[in-house]
Amino acid sequence: MRHRIAGLLCSVALLLPLAAQAMTLTYLAAMGSKAMINIDGQRVLLAVGQTVQNVRLVNLTPDIATVVINGQQRQLRLGEGYRPADAGNDKLILSPDARGMYFTSLSVGDASVRAMIDTGASYLTLTRSMADHLHINYQRGLPSATQTANGVVRTWMVTVPTIRLDTVTLNNVSAAVLDTDNSPMALIGMSVMAQFDVRRENNLMLLTRMH
Repeated sequence: MRHRIAGLLCSVALLLPLAAQAMTLTYLAAMGSKAMINIDGQRVLLAVGQTVQNVRLVNLTPDIATVVINGQQRQLRLGEGYRPADAGNDKLILSPDARGMYFTSLSVGDASVRAMIDTGASYLTLTRSMADHLHINYQRGLPSATQTANGVVRTWMVTVPTIRLDTVTLNNVSAAVLDTDNSPMALIGMSVMAQFDVRRENNLMLLTRMH
């Protein structure tokens, strides 16, 4: 029994460094020559060349903060959460931007757009230009209409065979393509979110794809 307990304690000790590496980051804002970055729920102001919690800022633009995390370089786009590499292909861990919004990348094939979580939207919602960029043939979709803040907008309802949110793949996703180009980002609505188990831990949003 004593040897078994010692073995369990050794296993726990070996797992601790791996858990410590699984951090979440969000580039919140550029403040002069410094970046405001959310690291595991805490806001940190980093200057280029400075290291905090194994995160070193190596370059900064208004839209992208380039950091080195445990020896690996990664570009953080403004407002997007960083998904730990060991979270697996069924999970996303997102942290909020300065306004409390959650963003990730939406990809179809080799093309991608920036997307925001919006549980008030019924569908994955795209504009014409986003659909064109993602090579979605929306004009073959079912004609419909959507009520927006600017009035009723012509809409095409389509089914996208495969999309990716970061590295999580989803199949046969219902999407609404709006006949407008006013929106700066795609909206990840309930046709996508219903495929995830969603949990909140502190400020983090944890999404696990359901099978």
